[in-house]
Amino acid sequence: MLPGPVDMEIASFDDLMGAELVVVRARIATPDNEASQEVLLELMDREGDLSVADILAGDPDLDGVGNITLTARSELQPFDTADGLLLGCTWTFQVIPWFS
Repeated sequence: MLPGPVDMEIASFDDLMGAELVVVRARIATPDNEASQEVLLELMDREGDLSVADILAGDPDLDGVGNITLTARSELQPFDTADGLLLGCTWTFQVIPWFS
């Protein structure tokens, strides 16, 4: 997970920060390109045991500390790393913390 920019449009009253955007990134080596794509597609599915969106939708209030919403998901894309080319995708979630 990577921190994203803060969305100030979501800020309210005494909240100086607004919503946090959190980027979740999955990357996989591609020695078997078909198998790599299958794993990533399962992660990208709307529903299923490996679905990133489905897993987080199962706890939309983050155990009572905030609210999380999927705002974007990328297509399959290459990631150039020091270890070589990896195949992956990203999800962007909006997290609005609840303060008391």
